[in-house]
Order: sequence, then structure tokens, then C-alpha cells
Amino acid sequence: MQHKVTTSSGIKNLDESTGGYPGWVFNIVETPDHQSGLLLLGHFLKEGLKKGERCTIVTLEDPLALFQSFSTWGLDFYEYVRSEQLVFLFYQPFVTTEIGMTNDYRGLMKELEKLSVNPPERIAFHQVDALLNLHSHTLINSCVQKLAAAAASTSATVLAQYTQFNSRVYRDIRIAFMNNMPGFFTLKAEGRSPKSGNPLYRLTVDRVPWFHTDDERYLLELEKEHGFTAAEEGTIRNVDEAA
Repeated sequence: MQHKVTTSSGIKNLDESTGGYPGWVFNIVETPDHQSGLLLLGHFLKEGLKKGERCTIVTLEDPLALFQSFSTWGLDFYEYVRSEQLVFLFYQPFVTTEIGMTNDYRGLMKELEKLSVNPPERIAFHQVDALLNLHSHTLINSCVQKLAAAAASTSATVLAQYTQFNSRVYRDIRIAFMNNMPGFFTLKAEGRSPKSGNPLYRLTVDRVPWFHTDDERYLLELEKEHGFTAAEEGTIRNVDEAA
């Protein structure tokens, strides 16, 4: 039976086409830089918060710095944090290293639910690669399998981000996530809009078996105080021609 449940992403053209990300499962998005990855998580969380859903973000960065980054792009979470509808869980690097070494992902998921006041309906992982043991391809793959199994115990929709680097380790990470996670998406930089000069990105649906995607792609424009918006039809051809 095909998986029909979706969770809105906050990205207009993706939501209109597929309904968003696969719901109640672990989704991965690979991004070209820190900023774009953080923004995809921000849109995902804001969409849920507007619907009255409980949300949690897991990060290695100081929450205050994240607040400031989100606010720059028009994503204000302050009131949601005050009301505890949104919970920030800040992990020190030594904690994530220990999790990666012990593979205690079930303990992590239980801790998330406990610390989130009420079980969250959306969970965002910022820099999820920090939770993996990166010492070999075998260890990376084992960690990803165990992380996927642990996430299956929660009813939340999970969106996790990591930044891609041109190295063997990160190629192994991509392969492991592609092979083991129900949803996998790639965000790539596409230059700048010839009209506005804003950065353009292409969001690709790489693995969502219950959608007939045929390598479905969505062109996004990054606008100050608005974050990601749907780019105009034909913009990507102009960029390619200029290249």
C-alpha cells in the first residue's frame, strides 16, 4: 500500500505538487550551505506552528544565534518559544559525539519527547551529520540504519538537514541516507535571478517512493525577510544560458 500521508513543508511549489514531505517518517535534506539548510528547517517549523502543531528543533548552535538567523529571513519564533509550542534543544558537541559512538538513538528520541513538554508533531534536526560516527563507511551506514529505526517509534514528522562537502565521507553519508531514509531531498545553488539578483536554489525530490516524482525539481528564490519563495517559470533557463 502506498504511503499517502504528507506534512506541509512551507515551500509553496512543493506543497502544491506533492502535499509536502512524507508524513510521520524521517526525511533528509542535503543542502549546499549552512544558511539554506537552516531556512528549510525554519519554513518547515513555521508551517506547523501556524497550524497549531507542537514542534521541536534539535541544534548544536546557540539558540540565540539561531533566533537571529531566522529573524533575518522573516521567521520570528519568539512567541512560539514563550508559549512552549516550539522547543529548542541545544546539544553540546561532546554529547552528539557520544551519541554517534554509542548509537543510542532510541534514547535520544525518548529524551526529545520528554524534554518537549508534550510529544512534538514536527521535529527538525539541524546538522544531523553530527550524530553519526564518521570513521568508516560501515559505521556511517550502521548509524543511519539505527537512526531510522529509532525514528520509526515516534509519530512525528522529522526533517533533518546536513551540509554537503566534497569528500569521501560526505559521499558515504549521502549514500547511506539515500538507501535507508524514506524521504531524501537535495537543495543545490543555481546562481542568481537575472531580475532581482537574489540567490536561486533547486530543490530535488530524490527519494520518496510513494510519489511518482521522475526527479521532480522546484526552483526557489531566496528573498530577504521572506526566505524561500517559488521562483518564476523560466528563470532557471535564463541562469543556465548565462552560465
